[in-house]
Amino acid sequence: MTNLKNRFYVSGVFLRKFLFGRDPSELILSVLIGLYVVFFSVISYLKFDSFSYGDYDLAYFDQIIWNILHGSVFSSILGIVFLGNHMQLIWFILAPFYWLFPHPLTLLFLQSLFLGVAAYPLFLLARGFLGSRWGTGVALLYLLYPAVAFLNLFEFHPSAFLPLFLFSALYFFHANRFTSFLIFLFLAVSCQENIALAALGMGFYAFFSRRSLRWVIVPVLFGAIYLLVSIKLIIPRLNNDTSQFFSLYHHLGGSVGEIFVNLLKHPVAMARFALSGPRLSFLADLFGPLSFVPLLGPLPLLSALPLFAQHLLSARITQVMIQYHYTAELIPFVFAGFIFGIKNLLKLDLVKKNQPALILALSVFFLAFSYFRGPYFHLPRMVGTALKKDIYDRNKEDLLKKIPPDAPVIATFEFLPRLTHRKELYSFHHQYTGRYTLSNNAYRVPDTVRYALIDFKDPLTFGSFYQPEGYKNIQELLARGKWGVVDARDSTVLFVLGVSDKYGLYRILQEEPEPQHKMNVPVDDDVAFLGFDIEGANRHFFHITFYWESLRATQKDIHIFIHFTDENGKIRHEVVRPVCYGIYPTNAWVPGERIREDAYLTIPPGLPPGRYNISMGFYDYRTGTGFYVNPRDALGRVFLTQSVFD
Repeated sequence: MTNLKNRFYVSGVFLRKFLFGRDPSELILSVLIGLYVVFFSVISYLKFDSFSYGDYDLAYFDQIIWNILHGSVFSSILGIVFLGNHMQLIWFILAPFYWLFPHPLTLLFLQSLFLGVAAYPLFLLARGFLGSRWGTGVALLYLLYPAVAFLNLFEFHPSAFLPLFLFSALYFFHANRFTSFLIFLFLAVSCQENIALAALGMGFYAFFSRRSLRWVIVPVLFGAIYLLVSIKLIIPRLNNDTSQFFSLYHHLGGSVGEIFVNLLKHPVAMARFALSGPRLSFLADLFGPLSFVPLLGPLPLLSALPLFAQHLLSARITQVMIQYHYTAELIPFVFAGFIFGIKNLLKLDLVKKNQPALILALSVFFLAFSYFRGPYFHLPRMVGTALKKDIYDRNKEDLLKKIPPDAPVIATFEFLPRLTHRKELYSFHHQYTGRYTLSNNAYRVPDTVRYALIDFKDPLTFGSFYQPEGYKNIQELLARGKWGVVDARDSTVLFVLGVSDKYGLYRILQEEPEPQHKMNVPVDDDVAFLGFDIEGANRHFFHITFYWESLRATQKDIHIFIHFTDENGKIRHEVVRPVCYGIYPTNAWVPGERIREDAYLTIPPGLPPGRYNISMGFYDYRTGTGFYVNPRDALGRVFLTQSVFD
């Protein structure tokens, strides 16, 4: 044991060794870390530049740290002091650094930097037990680990700092450096209150490692006090019952005490739930890339058991998906288990003599899981498509320029990160659902809001949060005062309070419509498409007016798709949109009503020149059922017009 401690100690101080170490393995690792940080920083920039951050995490945290620098701890997005959502003291530590470069990209860079540099303490930990070559290999596996890549790709979250802090805590634990261990343990816990469970686990880890009493008692007391003060005093006092995280565990019991009793009384039922389909897949995604070797080094995993239980017993399915940030607190213990698992395997003479075969088997397993379950093999395609800035992104930038820098604004998800440096920023999904996130409390956006930037095709708002009656909450907002449409492009609309409309979206007609192109096509006997007007169909933008009639009341939420088909019959461009922007969907129409809808569509400049047939189809958004209104067309579409694009 003494020799092992000496090996850890001669690894040296973190920063000095990382920058100036003479071990060739450290130099190789420095290059690998640098490549990782640069690669994911570039990917993060491309995501930001192409409006590909589709949730509110990045915006929420960026506004928090901006508010701290401006003397406030309030989050307008959640409507509470941010410490009432999670006890994340780390923001007070990071705020001075953010002050140097106040921009959401700073957080994204820090996320890539922290995740990359975390490979170094992991390397030191592995080298202490397995030697430099294994240490480099383990660090490389971490840098390519699917869950780490997904963590870096999904939004931003302070949990991304946990691998660095927890790997460092584990390293200093085994280096027998108590003060350094406590510093990094505190930094880890400061990222979020539930990481206090890791501190408790480290106390038990120390007990089973036969450490002196201070290694056991201090982490346990620190973790227990921090957790209790956070969840019993500070968070409830500042939360005002707005974010109801306990609702994620209501299926286990009505209170913490009841859940604990049920765990003791019904362990088989609890285990069955924790190991059900998606949760078992989650465990496979964590352990599979490492060939399940961490199970051979179980002590670190046992110390993280409360964290595993928190996720496996939650009703929120995203907590058991590696595509989100919830793996951050588990990854360090999984890799610590991997190190001890390899150490135990190498005790076997057969394995020790055939290490190349072991490395080959580990590599094959890792590559197989990475290919089927990881993002790396798909990123090149994403860079060329989803992350490539296009005319639609430039349209969004033009709309953002029309919002004053300090104006109170409500917006859909992809716009939020661009609007964070203001006191009043609100997420449109709260207004649409009528509830705060994870809450039964009714939501009402403040009357101080003057701008609303809404993409009515936002995939999260109108996908995961979709509800057939959600349009009523949109109408409620727009009924407050005179909201004028100052710009509309494709499915995105900029509303400003107190101004006149520059663009029309839809209106109920009192007179018989007279479309330029009459159609009168019934859509499943519920709605009739009466015809359309079209302007400027050979330019980059064109205006098309649809005329509709409600034939009978329906529960269907009919959406349309418009295809631009070239002379060879190939679909070159597709537009999918809700009827009347989803503000007045077909399931709200009154029989006999006639409605005019105006759409302002962008023709992408990359569309090859030529003659195009423009056709339109219909489907029910709620069920995905298509309506084949034209039996002569393979997709049931109706032909609208033909146009030449230069």
